[in-house]
Amino acid sequence: MLAFWDGVKCAAREIRILDLPSVILPEILEVECGEPLVLHPGLRDEEKAPLTYHWDMGDGTVLDRMRIEHVYREPGDYSAALKLGHAGLESFPEIKYVVRVHVRPKPEFSIRCRPDTLYSGGARDEATLYAVISDSTRNFACTWDFGDGETATGVCVQHVFQRPGSFLVQLTVRDSSRKSAPQHTTRKSLQVLPR
Repeated sequence: MLAFWDGVKCAAREIRILDLPSVILPEILEVECGEPLVLHPGLRDEEKAPLTYHWDMGDGTVLDRMRIEHVYREPGDYSAALKLGHAGLESFPEIKYVVRVHVRPKPEFSIRCRPDTLYSGGARDEATLYAVISDSTRNFACTWDFGDGETATGVCVQHVFQRPGSFLVQLTVRDSSRKSAPQHTTRKSLQVLPR
């Protein structure tokens, strides 16, 4: 490129001035241990690309793409950072944030059954089973296996055992508000008498 300075022809360099992109990222992020943390820098001015991305997750993991997904395996507070760059230019200032990783306590739960004495047979011998869960702040999905080939879902279910015997009833509980929440299982042996 040629430029003229006070009538004299001289060589010039093109200089591009880039504004710093506006990044939307909270100072503290919270996630549960074992759950995926998905991050995107939330640039308001996407036209300022092509940018490079350097995520330091604070646990020894480094990722180099715009949108990331990371799972922390241990609870604690992690000092993390995002560093943006642009080809041919120095990096922009580092954006620091804290990732607070916590472990949600395992719910305590048990199986209750009414009536206390169960008989095999018809509708009048229906047993009501319900899950007693210690944590009322979360929604739980409950799956039942009655040990006789039948299953049901729900916190409270009714079931008729068609034959007498000993049945190992299994209750599986999962926090339904979290996609990858762990499942917890308990069992209770029920004795069903002949009518």
